[in-house]
Amino acid sequence: MSLKLNFFQQSSMLLIPDLIKIITTVISSIFLAKIFGPERLGIYAAAALAMTYGTLLHLGIKNGAGLQVPFFIGKGEFNFADQCVNSSITGILAILFLFTAPYGFLIYYFVANYELMVGLYLTWISLFFYEIYNMAEAKARLNYRIKNVFYSQIFLHITRIFLLLYLAATFGLIGAFIGLIVCYVPSLVYLYLNGERIYFSWDYEEIFKLIKIGFPLMLAGLLMTLFISIDRWIIISFIGIDQLGYYTFVIGITGVITIIPQKIASFLSQYIREAVGADVDIKIIIKATGIVYFLCLVLLAPCILMIYHSGIYLISGFLVEYKESIPLFDVLIYASFFLTTYYFYSQLLVGLNLRKELLISQGLSLIFLNFANFLALKLGYCLLGIAFVSLCGSLFLSFSVVYAAYKKIGTLKNSMIGYSILSILITVIVFNIIDISSLTNITNLYEGMNTFFKIIAIDFVFLIFILIIIIKLNITKSVMGFLRRDFSRQQI
Repeated sequence: MSLKLNFFQQSSMLLIPDLIKIITTVISSIFLAKIFGPERLGIYAAAALAMTYGTLLHLGIKNGAGLQVPFFIGKGEFNFADQCVNSSITGILAILFLFTAPYGFLIYYFVANYELMVGLYLTWISLFFYEIYNMAEAKARLNYRIKNVFYSQIFLHITRIFLLLYLAATFGLIGAFIGLIVCYVPSLVYLYLNGERIYFSWDYEEIFKLIKIGFPLMLAGLLMTLFISIDRWIIISFIGIDQLGYYTFVIGITGVITIIPQKIASFLSQYIREAVGADVDIKIIIKATGIVYFLCLVLLAPCILMIYHSGIYLISGFLVEYKESIPLFDVLIYASFFLTTYYFYSQLLVGLNLRKELLISQGLSLIFLNFANFLALKLGYCLLGIAFVSLCGSLFLSFSVVYAAYKKIGTLKNSMIGYSILSILITVIVFNIIDISSLTNITNLYEGMNTFFKIIAIDFVFLIFILIIIIKLNITKSVMGFLRRDFSRQQI
C-alpha cells in the first residue's frame, strides 16, 4: 500500500459527501419542523438523545482502534491493522447486546409519553445499524479506500432524506424513526459488495487492550457529548419539551457548520498519528495543524454567512411558527463557529498522546457550562440565556484546549494561531455589517426574494475573494510533505 497520498485530495473526497450531508440536513430540518411543529419536534429531538449517547457505549474500543490502526499503517504492519478493526466490530456489537435489556426496562417504566417511548425503542434499533455501518465505513477510511467511503456516504445521505421526509409526512413521528433505521441498508449493501465486509473476531485480549487505550478518549467523547447536549437536557427538565422544538430547529441548522471542521480535523488526526509513528518533528505537526485549521476557518466564514442568511429568510417567510427562534439563531451560529478551534486542537492533543490534558480541559468547560446554565435559569433568561451560555461555553472550551496544547508542548510557534484569531474577528465584523432587517420583516418567501439573493450574492463574492487570497498566498507549501504523507520531508 502506498502511503504517499495527498491530504487535500483525500479529504476533499470525504468533504463532498459532507457537503451533501449539510444540504440534506438543512432541508430535512426545515421540512420536519414544518411537518411536526415545535412540540412534536421536541419529542423527536428528545428521542434522538438516545442515539447521541448510545454511540458512546463502546467503552473506548472505537477510540483505541482509531489510535492503533493509523499507527500500525504508519509502521507498515497492515495485518495488525486489519485484526484490530475486526476485533473492534465484534466488541462493540457485544456491548450493545448487553445493554439492550436494561435500556428497554428503563424506557418502559420511566417514559410516559407513548410517541417518545416508541421513538426511543426504534432509535436503539437504528443504533445497531449505525454501528455496523460506521465500522464498515471506518475500515474503508482507515485503509484509505476513499472511493468506497465516498459513495457509501452519498447513498446514506440521499436515502436518509427521502425516507425521513416521506415516512414522516405519511406516518408522523413513528415513520421518521423507522426511516432512520432503514436508511443504512443501501450503504451497507454497497460496502459489502465492494469488499468492506464485517468479520467477527472475538479476541478477548485485543478488545480489552483497545478499551484500555481508548477509554480515556471515550471519556473525552462523553464529556464533549455532555457539553454539546446539556442545554437540551436543561430545556427538557426545567423549561419544557415543547420549547425544545424551537431550540432544536436552530441547532439543526447551525449545527451543520461543525460537520466539515469535525471531518477535516478527524482526518488530520490520522495523519498526526502516522507522523508520530514515523518520528516526524513535532514542529512540523504543529505547523501543519495550524495551517489546516486556519484554512478551515477562513473558508467557513462565508459559508456560515450563507447558512445564517438562508435560515433567517426561511424562518421569516416559511416557518413563521418558529419566528421567536430568530434571536437564538443570532447567538448559536457563533457558538457553532467557535467550536472549530476545539475540533482541531483537541485532535492535536489526541495525536500527541496528551489525553489527560484534553480531559481536564473538557471537565473544566463542563463545570463552567453547568454553573452558567443554572445561573441563566435563576435569572429568568430561559431559551435565549441557554443559547448565550452555549456561546460562552464554546469560547471557554476552545481557549482551554489551545492553552493546554501550549502549556504541554511549550510552544505554538508557526501554528498561525494569531492569524486564526484575526480571521475570527473579521468574520464577526462582516457578520454584523450586513443588514438583514429587511429579511426579518417579510411575511412570505416571494416578498423577500430579491433582498435574499442580493445578500447571498455578497456572501458568494466574499467566498471568491477568500479563495483567491488562499491560492495566491500558497501557505501550505512549507508542510506539503506532511500533507502528502511523505514524512521524509522535514521542512520547518
